[in-house]
Amino acid sequence: MTEDIDFQRWAMLLPFYVNGTLASGECALIDNALRQSPLLRAELALQGRIAQVVKTGGRDMIKRR
Repeated sequence: MTEDIDFQRWAMLLPFYVNGTLASGECALIDNALRQSPLLRAELALQGRIAQVVKTGGRDMIKRR
């Protein structure tokens, strides 16, 4: 299995990881993958920002003047 395939496998689960809807065993596997992959950690940060925008209805994106 190549690194790209591994990244895709774990990246597809990150939205569920961010939302807390994965089983604890799956979370442990992703935690391990995150420790090993800077690219996956960057994707997790992006997914976290996306989740925040969705949660706030985009209000966080509007600049206050």
